[in-house]
Amino acid sequence: MRRFWIILAVLVVAALLLIPSGVHVRQDLVWIDSISGSQKRQTAWRFGTASSPVVTESLLAAKYRKLGLKWEPDWKNVKGTYVDAFGRHVGSAHGWPAPEIYSFALSPDMQQSYLAASSDEEVRELFRVMSSGTEEQKKAAVEAACNRALGEYAATQPGG
Repeated sequence: MRRFWIILAVLVVAALLLIPSGVHVRQDLVWIDSISGSQKRQTAWRFGTASSPVVTESLLAAKYRKLGLKWEPDWKNVKGTYVDAFGRHVGSAHGWPAPEIYSFALSPDMQQSYLAASSDEEVRELFRVMSSGTEEQKKAAVEAACNRALGEYAATQPGG
């Protein structure tokens, strides 16, 4: 029995060494909800299996829910990282263009500052634009939200 395990271990090591380093065995995927900025992550394995998606709700999404706003997430792929059998990065694939809310979605501090500086009506208006506005309106709304968040952040800092 011990001999079996030794042979198996040798075969596994040999197989791993023979796998070309550029061949991926897993892909780590990330999506952003273009309305709320929530994130969804999943790992897909080369031979067809995948982990269950893990959703991280953004602060903005939590505020939308608190205000009674309802929406179906509009998931946009923003990242796909390919990894080989040794855990090394061997490639990337990104959905393009990223949704307008992308830069805002990546910073919980930015969202927190925006929510602290905004009225419920202003948050509802952001929701309306992110749900049904044109690309230009969405871009302008996110830029305004970022500016408001940065202003709030600066005002709360010592010497601000």
